[in-house]
Amino acid sequence: MIEHGRRVFQGPTARLLAGHDELTLACENPADLPRLQALVARRGLAATVGTGRLHVALADAPALDTPGGLTHLLGEINRAAMAEQVTLVELSVTRASLENRYLALTAEPTTEGAR
Repeated sequence: MIEHGRRVFQGPTARLLAGHDELTLACENPADLPRLQALVARRGLAATVGTGRLHVALADAPALDTPGGLTHLLGEINRAAMAEQVTLVELSVTRASLENRYLALTAEPTTEGAR
């Protein structure tokens, strides 16, 4: 993939998409989001809060390299949330798309005040 005369990516599609999936979590009571974020952090995952949900980039998820991978991680988070009496109402994985990866790699840097 070339952008303005510079190579921004070269390789198979699988490698372009690898590591850009995101886990989205929501709990029944929005006041439980900080507890849910701490629960996720204890598993070595960084999470951000946005629009009443927790967003976790799965690029560096250590559990994905173990047997069961993502399925095991999702089950572990669900069980831990239940143990802490945090009711999950959303637990979903959004797979990276070619369009989003292309836009991320070719996005123009923005400058403050540019028109």
